[in-house]
Amino acid sequence: MQDIDQPKENRAWLLLVAGVVRGRDYSELQSFSDTVLNGKKARERLLLWTLDAIAEEAPEQASDFLADYAKRYLKIELPKHDITTKIALDASFLVHWAAYCDVELNVPERIKPHIVTFD
Repeated sequence: MQDIDQPKENRAWLLLVAGVVRGRDYSELQSFSDTVLNGKKARERLLLWTLDAIAEEAPEQASDFLADYAKRYLKIELPKHDITTKIALDASFLVHWAAYCDVELNVPERIKPHIVTFD
């Protein structure tokens, strides 16, 4: 069941991530990508473009999209009075997924304190 407060683009993004982590073929996940790409939410589009660039093993492009997301996160998400926005969960996933896929990302310094690491 969909959370009534959750935008359809975010739900599609989370289902896409779940499918990728479980090893599903990208073609099976196309409907989720389409929902994100055709939706109104820039946040999920930036996350999807970063994930796509990681999948295509395009580190420069993935880094650029991650940098664009970081700007948005720092300007819009971080200032909210919501403790859950102090950690950039989606960016953390993308950083670790890139490492798992042997794609080297340049992570902007200003977002690093908000990325969950294992170091």
